[in-house]
Amino acid sequence: MAKVWKKLQRADADFTGNVTGTFGSKAIGDFYRTDNKPSKADVGLSNVTNESKATMFANPTFTGTATGLSKESVGLGNVDNSKFNNGRFIGILAKSDGTAVFDPSTGDYTGKIDGSTASDVKSKAEAAKDAVDGNSSITMVGGSLSIGTPASGVYPFAVDSSGNLKIADDEFQALANGTVNCKGNFTINQDPNGDSKIVLKGDGTGQAEVEVQGANPTFDLGGTNPLGTSTLFIRRGGTGNQSRILFQTGTTNKFGIGVSHTVDNDQFWIHNGNGYSGSSPHPERVLSFNPDGKTGFFANTKTVNGFTFGSDGTNKHVYIKDGGLGIGTTSITDNDLNVQGTSIFNGNVTLNSDIDVSGSCTFQGEAQFDDATNGLSYSDLSNKPTIPSANTLSYSTSVIDGAGYIWVMPSQFMPNDDNSYYNAAIVDNGAQARVMTSSLELYANIPIPTGYKVTHFRLNGTSSVQVSIYYSDVTTSTATSAQVTTLYTNSDNATNPSSGIQADATNGRYIILKWNPTSTSHRLYGARLKIAKI
Repeated sequence: MAKVWKKLQRADADFTGNVTGTFGSKAIGDFYRTDNKPSKADVGLSNVTNESKATMFANPTFTGTATGLSKESVGLGNVDNSKFNNGRFIGILAKSDGTAVFDPSTGDYTGKIDGSTASDVKSKAEAAKDAVDGNSSITMVGGSLSIGTPASGVYPFAVDSSGNLKIADDEFQALANGTVNCKGNFTINQDPNGDSKIVLKGDGTGQAEVEVQGANPTFDLGGTNPLGTSTLFIRRGGTGNQSRILFQTGTTNKFGIGVSHTVDNDQFWIHNGNGYSGSSPHPERVLSFNPDGKTGFFANTKTVNGFTFGSDGTNKHVYIKDGGLGIGTTSITDNDLNVQGTSIFNGNVTLNSDIDVSGSCTFQGEAQFDDATNGLSYSDLSNKPTIPSANTLSYSTSVIDGAGYIWVMPSQFMPNDDNSYYNAAIVDNGAQARVMTSSLELYANIPIPTGYKVTHFRLNGTSSVQVSIYYSDVTTSTATSAQVTTLYTNSDNATNPSSGIQADATNGRYIILKWNPTSTSHRLYGARLKIAKI
């Protein structure tokens, strides 16, 4: 060994050859070398197969019972096994502060569900159950409700997200905008109190309407077998309201029946068009009845207890086709006028049959009796008139006799103050007048003779020029209109009231005529006032 060591110490190249013996306490043969590798048994892994991890853990099968493991080994050191019984959790759930939110022993839950407290969820669930059981109401906010089995996608009962109620494929609809649609018959049966009615409530504005559409709309009160009195109430809140029935063509009022809230407030009227008018004075209706029993026909102002017949100059006649007319007597025969009292005729009278007057009879106009030579006879007149030959009686009519006209010349008209420079003028021939500027109107003031009244007026001149009539007196600066509608030249127009504008001997009442041209080419020929004795 000493020779070898000396050789090792002197060697100039790598050592080669075998070494035997021991190195330290270990035999040379025990040292690891490429030809002397340890086996898996040498390291205590004789039961381990030489497989990759991917192969080892691909569908492994474990058998036997694992021992030596604890809850700490699997990270469950804080889990109390006493909270489970036969696999069931029997412990209490609590928040981090220890407040219990669920007790499985009682089933009571006091926490939150999706942000809502358990008590709130409970109360709402109980409210829903009460509503379903009929103990309270159901309120839906959004969403839809459908009940029943749908047919072709339509539910027998449904409420959509817009709040529309629909029943049986829209046979009945109660829409969110307040509209109710119903197909077929709509029947409301009596309640236990014996009532059945439809009530339309308004809020003080607008209108509450029942509209029946179709080819032949019909309201039937009582049906084919009414059980009692059929009644239609048309009410009003007070004298400031109307109650009425209007007959229309399309949306145009053609005729009306109602109770007015103008004039006498309680006046019952029948009239063409609408019975209400905001004009002053209010027009008289075609037929009207006052609360005191006065009845008036057409353009009338009722001044007597009984019947008052008005006229616009065209509608002015009373015709009895069959029978007679008795005043103060029941002794009447066909075509006879039998008057038991005083008869006064302020206008012309034509009689083609008998007139039998037991009292006084005064003719203030012309009287014509059947055109016969013996048309008027008398036997006992205290003041016998002079009768011409053949027992006929005639006399002329003038203003003095009780009826006639007041004539107004064109020169009696004066211009108003609409222009300070131009004036009115008489045209060359003197028979007509005109304005020198279209901004002017012409006025004439005509006094009413004492004991007379003005019932009609007429202005003649260029056609379709607007005219007006007023009245006033010498004690005031104001004028009152004596017409209802717009009037024009070359027409006989009745005054309003139709009974006439009466003279006032105390205050000096006079008529005011207005001519309102729109061009300097318009001409005024004159005017007339029709008067009659009061």
